[in-house]
Amino acid sequence: MKRILFACIMLLGAMQMWATGQDADIIYLYGEKWWLLSRPLDNVRDVKARLALALPEARRKTTANPDGITCIWSVQGTRLQLDSVAVIVGNNLLTYPAIGLKDQFEKYYRQNRIDASWVNGQLRAARGKQLYYEHTGYNRNYTSEIYITFKHGKMNGMKTFNNSVRTEGFDLTNGKVMQALQDGMNAQEFSELRGARVLAKVSDMEIDDKGQLTDCKVAITMRKNGYTSELTKHPLEERVKTALKNLSPWRTLNINGAVVIPHSVFYFPITVD
Repeated sequence: MKRILFACIMLLGAMQMWATGQDADIIYLYGEKWWLLSRPLDNVRDVKARLALALPEARRKTTANPDGITCIWSVQGTRLQLDSVAVIVGNNLLTYPAIGLKDQFEKYYRQNRIDASWVNGQLRAARGKQLYYEHTGYNRNYTSEIYITFKHGKMNGMKTFNNSVRTEGFDLTNGKVMQALQDGMNAQEFSELRGARVLAKVSDMEIDDKGQLTDCKVAITMRKNGYTSELTKHPLEERVKTALKNLSPWRTLNINGAVVIPHSVFYFPITVD
């Protein structure tokens, strides 16, 4: 198992290359600023395309914001409206108020405002300390979050959550976890896996209120000579599970009314020398 740690690190690097956390929009709720973990403008692509053409082509674009556009929204009374859009050109932040976007939002323009009547369903807003982050989409959580439900741009429901750390400790991406799986691994015990590509999938972790791992699922998959097979009830399953149980405490969070285990599904590539 001499190369397990290196293989895991390479896998993490590959995952980050193909997934990117997305920049948030901004929303003002009754005068308070929140991050809007959504892009409502994506649901009116024809309008977005006209807007993109009207904005400076030299605006900064990144994998986290491929269009280079940040929208600023607000709820006025019960109506969601777009107040302005912002772009960065060079070192300058340029803001375009709604009153100047009439041509791009013609069918949504009402009395010098852009009525976001195309918005239906639930939007999530957040602020405060970031408790959890995965390098993909809006898969992150903060100490304060609000779920707002809209129907044709009119707010008809809101739920507020105060999130916190339940127990602090390890998660499956921690390098010490990878090292624990490597330590004490007897290559002779698993000699049948030599030369194969082996993946140990860890999932369905159960962690008590003290951060102790009480159970989890481990599935072993082997690919050798062009064939892939799942090794059911293989002794490596218990070896992995025991190594994880010997680590404590584990990190758990109270997120939006539920207990969340960060990075609770993970694949560990294993090489038997």
